[in-house]
Amino acid sequence: RSRKRSICRIYFSGKTKPQHDATLVELTRLGVLFEVRRLKVGDFAWIARCRKTNDELVMPYIIERKRMDDLSASIVDGRFHEQKFRLKQSGIKNLMYIVENIDKNSRFSIPLSSLLQASVNCLVQDSFTVKYTRSHKDSMSHLSCITNLLIKMYKNKKLVGCKKNHLTQTDHLGNTYLMEFKEFNKASSKQRTFRVGEMFIRQLLQLKGMSVDKAMAIVECYTSPQILITALENSGKNGEQLLANIQVGDKKRRLGPAISKAVYQLYTMNELN
Repeated sequence: RSRKRSICRIYFSGKTKPQHDATLVELTRLGVLFEVRRLKVGDFAWIARCRKTNDELVMPYIIERKRMDDLSASIVDGRFHEQKFRLKQSGIKNLMYIVENIDKNSRFSIPLSSLLQASVNCLVQDSFTVKYTRSHKDSMSHLSCITNLLIKMYKNKKLVGCKKNHLTQTDHLGNTYLMEFKEFNKASSKQRTFRVGEMFIRQLLQLKGMSVDKAMAIVECYTSPQILITALENSGKNGEQLLANIQVGDKKRRLGPAISKAVYQLYTMNELN
């Protein structure tokens, strides 16, 4: 159904009580409509709610906020790659990272240069938008600006709720299709059991230089490790470059020789140096 009259607000998940309270205070001060709601992926999402039915649709923007210390910890324990993968699988088109409070005097378990490289990789390799902010207050100001822009963008559009796999559909009436909030949370839930392809992607992501888009492109061509291993073993001298010409992402970039060689070594060598 079309949603002619709706309101826009931020939904966010508070991770710890002090941060949670600071976010409440700052968003209230900025006059931003918000609700604290459990999100299965991401820290901030924007919702259009129908004034008549209270049906909720997710706008195609979601933010993951990282302080530098949290970014460091998430890379060490593996959450960083998992979160990027789940964000990519969420069905939300515009994915954003806020990287907050870059203090060169702080010490992290990972060098600052490596943390900055990881955030740049999100931008270049994974097609995320990355915003660096000076403080929590600066981050909330950025959220306020995005909220105002989204209100202007969508206030005169007819919004129609749909399932995740129907997001790309269009019609001659000019309707804008957005995912239902319940569908979004369901699709974004952590899984305890994984399909072969999903586990294969997670395995590939352990390689240095491998992005979510690159791993997904490989798995699209070779749907299981065994299929890939067979192809690599049958390719003879060309095995190291078998994957080099695989096209990655919307821009159709080549996977490249370095990643192709790394994947070849991982799945064909009995001993790794």
